[in-house]
Amino acid sequence: MTIQVEDIGRSLFNVIDRNNDGQLSIREMRTAWERVKPLCKDGAGLEQKDLPRALRVTLGQGNTFYRGGFVVQPFGGPMTPGRRMGFGSVPVWFTKMDRNFDGDISPKEWLGTEEEFRMIDTDGDGLISAAEARAYEAKRKKDEPKKPDEPKQPAPVKKPAPPKK
Repeated sequence: MTIQVEDIGRSLFNVIDRNNDGQLSIREMRTAWERVKPLCKDGAGLEQKDLPRALRVTLGQGNTFYRGGFVVQPFGGPMTPGRRMGFGSVPVWFTKMDRNFDGDISPKEWLGTEEEFRMIDTDGDGLISAAEARAYEAKRKKDEPKKPDEPKQPAPVKKPAPPKK
């Protein structure tokens, strides 16, 4: 059994990068202040020592050094494995259109019309979230007309038995 603990340090980027994928998505940038504000002390600003320390813990059998692991942010931070964040069961079209894997579909990623985009983007923030995609699919399936039962195929016609001689 190998246990590796790596001190990633204190970083504002780690606070803003909510899903620890190493990239800042549009949604993470829009909601950055929500995560930074609690760290500011009495309106005096933010100092390096106010940022939470992040640790990467890797457990494995054999030599597991530098093969991923879990990023642990003490004091209420997430513990997340790997790069791609799971968004629950989302429609296949959502997964395929989310080309940058940030959990949102931006207008640049959208392959439909602007009208369809606005219809699915119910909160009007300019992004289609996984929750909005699931809600749209649920509504679409509910509103989809029921298909009538398949017509029954007529029974095959039996050939008459040949006359007996």
